[in-house]
Amino acid sequence: MITMKHFLFICVCLIFSFAKAQKTDKRIEAQKWIETEIPKAFNSQLNPIETIATEKYQRYKSDAINVDFDGGLSEEAFHEKWKKEYNTKKAGIGMSFILGVQDYEIVKVERTRFVKKLSPTSYLFQVSFSYSQNIGTVAVQLIVEEHENSFLISDVWQKN
Repeated sequence: MITMKHFLFICVCLIFSFAKAQKTDKRIEAQKWIETEIPKAFNSQLNPIETIATEKYQRYKSDAINVDFDGGLSEEAFHEKWKKEYNTKKAGIGMSFILGVQDYEIVKVERTRFVKKLSPTSYLFQVSFSYSQNIGTVAVQLIVEEHENSFLISDVWQKN
């Protein structure tokens, strides 16, 4: 015979298991987003960063790309400006967005591996990309965050 205590215990267990399943689904959704939306953006647009990255990351990466170019920040000024919000040692200074090059033709995700959850709404992944102008792959760490029922890239860790 099921008592009220047993019934409540079963209800609580079901609620916790449902909540855990939803959290797992977000990680899986983020991985699927990386595998489909990033190649789609690269393969169909001139400037894919505008549709797949946060505005703040776009400003940060623009500064990183333009370090020491005409009108760009010095490397020291770049680090000073962004050090409180990003790990500037992983900015990929002078490199283009994700791939490190601008001419890539067809981009494919070769491998995506979940590394860890960084906050309730952001996830770190190790991602390997290939593109038709490259014989090998480009491996980066991507941080994606939940954004309006989808995801956006909030940081890409590349070697300087």
